Amino acid sequence: MANQQKTAYVSNLLEKLQANPHIILISFTTTSHRALEGFRSKLKAQEDNIELVVLKNSLFKIAFDKLNKKDNLLPEEDSMRLQNLTKGQIALMLVQDDWYSALKTLKDFAKEDETISFQAGFIDGTVYEAAGLEELANLPSKEQLIAKLIGTLKAPQSRFVYSLQFNTTKLVNVIKNAADAAKN
Repeated sequence: MANQQKTAYVSNLLEKLQANPHIILISFTTTSHRALEGFRSKLKAQEDNIELVVLKNSLFKIAFDKLNKKDNLLPEEDSMRLQNLTKGQIALMLVQDDWYSALKTLKDFAKEDETISFQAGFIDGTVYEAAGLEELANLPSKEQLIAKLIGTLKAPQSRFVYSLQFNTTKLVNVIKNAADAAKN
C-alpha cells in the first residue's frame, strides 16, 4: 500500500499539473540551494503565475501518467518520452500563461549559473527536449514580432510619402535656385 505522504504528494502535484498547461523540466545537478532560491525569486519577480517545484521523479511520473490518462494530453509514446527524461535532480516549472518569458528567464539564468539547464518541456500540447526548448527561448518575443510586423506594414506607406515629398522638395529647390539666379 502506498505511503499516505506520497499519495498526498501525487494528488497535490496532479492538481498543479491540471492548473498549469505548460511545464518545463529543469536539470540542476550540482546547483546550490541558494542559487535555486535566487532563480525562484527571479521567476516570482517576473510573473506571479510561475511556480518552481523540486520533483520526486517517480512520483512525477505517476502524477503525469494519471493526468495523461484522465485528460488524454499526449499519445502514449510522447508521454513515455517525457517521463523518461525525468532523470537526476529535476525541478518542475509550472507556467500558466506566458511560457516564453519563463523560458527566457531560465535561459538568462542558465548563462549565469551553468549548473541549471533545460531538460524537457510540455508546451502547447507538444513535448520538447532540451534543444527544442533552447530554440524556443531564442525566438523573438511576441512584442518584438508585432513591432516588426507593424514596421513592415508601415514601410511602403512611409516610402510612398517620402517619394511624394522628394519630388515636391526638388521642384521647390529648382524654383528657388532659378529665383536666386534671376536676382544675380
